[in-house]
Amino acid sequence: MVILTGIALLTAPPAANEAAPDDASPAGAPWFFHVWFLGAAIVYVFAAREIKTNPWNFHIFNVPMAALAGRGLILLVGIGREQGFRTRALRLAAIAAVVVIGGSIPGLSLMKAPYADHGEKLGTKLSELSQPGDLVITATPTIGDPVAIYYSRRRGWVFPPGGGETEWSMLMEDNDAIEALEELRARNATWFGITKNARDMQRRKLLEYNKGLIAHLDRTAERVVDDDTMLIYRLAPRADAAASN
Repeated sequence: MVILTGIALLTAPPAANEAAPDDASPAGAPWFFHVWFLGAAIVYVFAAREIKTNPWNFHIFNVPMAALAGRGLILLVGIGREQGFRTRALRLAAIAAVVVIGGSIPGLSLMKAPYADHGEKLGTKLSELSQPGDLVITATPTIGDPVAIYYSRRRGWVFPPGGGETEWSMLMEDNDAIEALEELRARNATWFGITKNARDMQRRKLLEYNKGLIAHLDRTAERVVDDDTMLIYRLAPRADAAASN
């Protein structure tokens, strides 16, 4: 995809009347995807830190890269048009095979890894325990991933809550984590679910790095689930939690 996109970026887009009858109306916005790609690149320059810590933002490149890669593929297939349809078809098949195989094999192990499996189980369990309208907090195998909130069918927050100057994918120190928890409790969070393999981008496990947070939860909340996969706490209202602390 990257190579094909590069080929398209190094060539001008098709002329307005390319491969069109003389009486055909001219095609509009031939530079549309080039401008889109440039705009996404400018956004990356000014928001690189946020995009890097929240990689889902890279999807802004998906559409222009797909369009430009398609243009690059057409350019490659169109080389030597005088050689006939059969030769061009074979070239297309060879290029497609290289793109599919070369683009898939490196990521095959990643695509097969059930990295969100525990997050799905956590979300499903929260869905069973909670009531409609309950707010949930989740910490999943990849800190910052909202997959458990999705499967819980509830609204809520990932933990630690990111945004602004706070990175989504990094654990907090215990004191800051406890403060963040209490702020969410004050906003009527009812459940806190943690997968036991939850870790941040520095490979630090929440259960090992935030032992103070877990001790605080054991004092101020009810541990409802504790199995090989997850911990789930029912959070007491803030006033009751303060009395227990």
